[in-house]
Amino acid sequence: MKILKSSVKFISISEDESNQRIDNFLIKKMKNIPKKAIYRMLRKGEIRINKKRKKPKYKIKNLDIVRIPPIEYFNNENTNNFKNLSFNIDSCRLYEDKYILILNKPSGIAVHKGSGIKIGIIEILRKIYLKYNFLELVHRLDRGTSGILVIAKKRSVLCDLHNQLRNNKIYKDYIILVHGKCTFKKILVSAPLLKRSFLNKSLKYKKQKGIIGSPWGQNFSNLF
Repeated sequence: MKILKSSVKFISISEDESNQRIDNFLIKKMKNIPKKAIYRMLRKGEIRINKKRKKPKYKIKNLDIVRIPPIEYFNNENTNNFKNLSFNIDSCRLYEDKYILILNKPSGIAVHKGSGIKIGIIEILRKIYLKYNFLELVHRLDRGTSGILVIAKKRSVLCDLHNQLRNNKIYKDYIILVHGKCTFKKILVSAPLLKRSFLNKSLKYKKQKGIIGSPWGQNFSNLF
């Protein structure tokens, strides 16, 4: 892990980046910087918009100039993580234009980094698509789930697709493959969910105790 220091940066806000809070914008832009440090710099006026102090709730506008001071930060990114990620963008690409990218995500790969996961699909995409200032997941898929994954290249597109998802204008279909022959035509399954988690270095599952049939399990009902 190395300690790096950035130089002063001036960011010109584009129309697509406008109309969002300055704190949210900075948190997305400055991923290696703790949130507390970002809010401290805003409070002290070290981060300025159009040479003026602004509160975290200020909504940035098109052509605003954001000044970011020199910052020391830890670079804990390991380039080997990108090399070891068995994910080929070209073979998984289903559709792409200047607004969205649609991938066929394989099973076993996380869509983003998190607890115990050093890197995901969105992180590797940001390394490949350097010309795009904005790349965000429209939705998420579990690590063990394969299927269509949509990535937005513009914030306005992301917001529009989120609105369509909320209003059920986008239809999502989950398909499961089972082994054997069903002896019934229809069956209603209503039971607590079995929580499973991945082992870090394999695709095998490990069961977590106290979940099957427990009253605190999340119930579901499906008609097959």
